[in-house]
Amino acid sequence: MKKMNLFAGLFSAGYDAVKSVFPKAKVIVHLDNGFYQPLYDSNLDTLAKYGAKWDVVGMSLYPYWALDSGLETDEEMVITHCIDNINHVWKKYHTPVMIVETGFEVDEDHPEVMEKGRDQLRRIIRESRATGHCLGIFYWEPECRPSRYRLGAFTSDGRPTVIMDGFRE
Repeated sequence: MKKMNLFAGLFSAGYDAVKSVFPKAKVIVHLDNGFYQPLYDSNLDTLAKYGAKWDVVGMSLYPYWALDSGLETDEEMVITHCIDNINHVWKKYHTPVMIVETGFEVDEDHPEVMEKGRDQLRRIIRESRATGHCLGIFYWEPECRPSRYRLGAFTSDGRPTVIMDGFRE
């Protein structure tokens, strides 16, 4: 367990360094797979056990990658599990959450794929806001064109897709 103690110590040193320069800054513990609660319990329990401090838990939420990796089999359940995890993190650690990465597939030949992404983004915004414990959502690389990164939100000629309408409610 010495390695975990060092990990928590490194995190604490970073926290203290940030606060010494800008005391009001929010320090985020960022973990992937926001839908997978055991990952959060394992990492946050370890950090807490060794005295690490943080202000916000950052979650990545990519239904596309969750299915692609085989960790989940249903995109809607990925979102449901993430919302459940937001509530769990708040209840167990009394820490607000931010979805610090999300993205949805751009497929210009199949507009329904992007409409589904828009609808999923709307759902994530609506349900994470309803928890009262999510500080916001950051869309990772929305301007990236699909030839470079499939989960942006712009077309190959640089225009926003319908996915970006997910931020309109």
